[in-house]
Amino acid sequence: MNEIDLHLMSVIEARKYLKTYLNNLDSHVREVRVVHGYSNGNKLQSFVRKEFGHKKIERKILEMNPGVTVLLLARKDILN
Repeated sequence: MNEIDLHLMSVIEARKYLKTYLNNLDSHVREVRVVHGYSNGNKLQSFVRKEFGHKKIERKILEMNPGVTVLLLARKDILN
């Protein structure tokens, strides 16, 4: 599983980074683990879980760790 870390980013930086990351991701990748943290505020957590959207995201899975969200990506054959 691919993992990205958004710690120390602003919401604006995280939006740009996530969008670019997902746009350039190989089509065979099915999951991306997003580490956004929560103990120093929940702006990134809220952004990833509630606001951020992308055509490749099929659904979001909330881990037991509140500082992590898994993005389940749609298969390539569904996107075409």
